[in-house]
Amino acid sequence: MEYLKGVVLAKASSSAGWKEMLKLRDKARKHILWKVRDDMSINVWYDNWCPISPICDIVTTREIYEAGLNINTTMNELVNKYEGTWPEGWSNEYLILNQSDILRTHDGTRDKAIWLDMKGKENMFSVRQ
Repeated sequence: MEYLKGVVLAKASSSAGWKEMLKLRDKARKHILWKVRDDMSINVWYDNWCPISPICDIVTTREIYEAGLNINTTMNELVNKYEGTWPEGWSNEYLILNQSDILRTHDGTRDKAIWLDMKGKENMFSVRQ
């Protein structure tokens, strides 16, 4: 799933197939919803855990680094660093973030990726329509 996070770029020497797969990553990423459980495997910025959209669609990379975070920050790291809140000023600048509570209950299970079908409903992944 790391290739869905948007940090892998196609090189000039990459195969045509690989370049096409990278072009499709944003479409595929929108169909993977993360259920937050232990906060250990979810990338705050690129994984679709927030009901609004992936946070990378809202907050710039520059602001991420200015907050002392990086593009590989997990939910667990964010919760520990900012004690369950967003970095200072983000809640005022990005009001939409207030709709997403980053405090989670840890029920002892691992974070889980769920496939969303074309209607946005949770579904089992299949290559059949």
